Amino acid sequence: MAIDFRDAESVRQIIEIAEIAATKALEKVGYKQKDLISQREAHRIFGATLVNRWVKQNRITPRKNGLANHCKILFSKTELQLLRKVDMRESKIVE
Repeated sequence: MAIDFRDAESVRQIIEIAEIAATKALEKVGYKQKDLISQREAHRIFGATLVNRWVKQNRITPRKNGLANHCKILFSKTELQLLRKVDMRESKIVE
């Protein structure tokens, strides 16, 4: 697959993927940014249907902010962004 750098959409996708990859690389070397967001925030940004589908498909694992049942459920925003990108690419391939 050839990438046409004159195509604005291709360039935008490459930049977004590079930003996500850079964030993951910084996390691996110990740089911590506020990456965890609440389930409510994840539903607001990405849509409850998508987030719940990804959890059900075991594509993302929610974390709890403690051991009690009423603790806040958290998601990695970087992982959610990456899953959205993958889903968008998969839907374009199917079409």
